[in-house]
Amino acid sequence: MSVFTVIFLVKHTLCIPGGTLLNAVGGALFGVYIAVPLCLLLSVVGGIGAYLVSLTCGAPLLAKWRMESRLLPLKRRVDAAASRGSLFRLLVSMRMLPLFPQWLINLGGPHIGIPLHLFIPTTAIGLVPYVVATVGSGATLAGMLDGADVSTLLPPSTIIMLCMIAGAVGLGPSLAGRLGLCSVESQGGGEAGPLDGAVSSSSSSISNTA
Repeated sequence: MSVFTVIFLVKHTLCIPGGTLLNAVGGALFGVYIAVPLCLLLSVVGGIGAYLVSLTCGAPLLAKWRMESRLLPLKRRVDAAASRGSLFRLLVSMRMLPLFPQWLINLGGPHIGIPLHLFIPTTAIGLVPYVVATVGSGATLAGMLDGADVSTLLPPSTIIMLCMIAGAVGLGPSLAGRLGLCSVESQGGGEAGPLDGAVSSSSSSISNTA
């Protein structure tokens, strides 16, 4: 478990791909009831690490890697939601629905107006369906390979919940449109933030991309 924890935290802090695989491995190693809270906790702590690293030295790197064009639509959504007082709901929705990569939210958070006191709880709440689904998949696969009865690993109620989560993920873009999460760009840009100052030299390319 110590080795798993270290690998998980390093992967999340440095935004290395493979979160789904690690969650599945956790489910296979520790079972659903241990791996779900463990992987959720490590995902939140690793996300905080990525947030703090980006806050400290991320702005020059984001400009160097030309990530501002990908962050601009996200920044507009955050600014619009903050002006309406619905930023918490937006952040939870972005974690639950596959609208943006999780690593992009972690790295871009400090530069697009997501405060840490909202980043932490919204990450913890929004990642619950994803963690449950991926950990459950790993535990189920491990049980099948060992010849165990799947029903002893995942009770029927959990299987039904996983099916509902899979359906929600598949319908994510459509649901996001109905919630108004995909139409924020048309409401205007919002105030300038730290991202604008960090990439002022690339403002013209951002405008063309938008």
